Amino acid sequence: SARSRFPNVEEVNVLCLFHPFDDTSAAYVNDLQQGQRTRSLCKITATSIVPFLTAFPKLRVVDFSPRGEETTWFRPYPSDVARNLVEGIIGAVKSRMLPSSIESIRGLKQCMCAVQMDHSEGCNQQQREEKSQCSFCQDVCTYFPVGDIIDEYGNIGYRAYGFNFCLDDAECCAILLERPGGLDIMRELNVSGEKLFHFLDNELEYHDDWTSSGEGKALKEKLEEFGVTMVTGDDGDEFTPSIMYLRQETLDELDRLIDFGFDPKFLTSDDINLVLSNESEVQYHHGRPLVAKSTFDFLVSRGFSLDEKCYTIFDEKDAPTLQCNIAR
Repeated sequence: SARSRFPNVEEVNVLCLFHPFDDTSAAYVNDLQQGQRTRSLCKITATSIVPFLTAFPKLRVVDFSPRGEETTWFRPYPSDVARNLVEGIIGAVKSRMLPSSIESIRGLKQCMCAVQMDHSEGCNQQQREEKSQCSFCQDVCTYFPVGDIIDEYGNIGYRAYGFNFCLDDAECCAILLERPGGLDIMRELNVSGEKLFHFLDNELEYHDDWTSSGEGKALKEKLEEFGVTMVTGDDGDEFTPSIMYLRQETLDELDRLIDFGFDPKFLTSDDINLVLSNESEVQYHHGRPLVAKSTFDFLVSRGFSLDEKCYTIFDEKDAPTLQCNIAR
């Protein structure tokens, strides 16, 4: 009878998922002192909302965001309530209790963060090191709306909600390619160059050392052979300019993305130079950023358009800590 009452409703806004946190707690007082209004999950809403949503056969959008409180910080305790809510949504989509017409499920950022912080199962450091996958991450990637899983820049993994999958980008791509519309999204990201551009921009790392340390002094001597000038901080301490690099595991993942069809030729020389010339992170020597040799050689070998004359190429073998970071 409920479904017959709401045959044409396409959007449901859930305004009662969060309620005021205990205002006598030390956490609330601390948040209040920082100008933050704090909310917590309402367990009653979290446990009853999924059955309620099944009453709308043409549902397109579900929004849990409180109106007018964009700057409010939520403390969704206990985390098992947050996880049960997300798993309930997944289960309803998987069993087709929620319609396939759903395009977006908004406002679950802090719920996803709470799940991320819960290391009792899945998404923990041990799993990342063992390259194993938890069913939770696979299910979110498989059943949440595609628009919530991958953004216009090609970032995958519900990152807009602060949640990092234990799956890497290539594994997410494999799942998304099996979903309706996934192939078209991947093709568009490939031709535009957005995916590889933002992957490199997100994964690029920077190495520098205080020249007062033993290794920093040795690195300074090596860099000075290239005519590179050291950097002096506001406190007067001297450190080496940043050397850009990609870890070996990142290079391996980049290879898998290329195998999926993301072609470096769609990333122009201007694009790649923009990634490797991030003024907020990199100090220049005669306008040439410092790049680790293995990273530069790898990108060139895979077809990225780089001109060696635009960069100062540094062999990481001359910096043991940098070499260790790359190989890790």
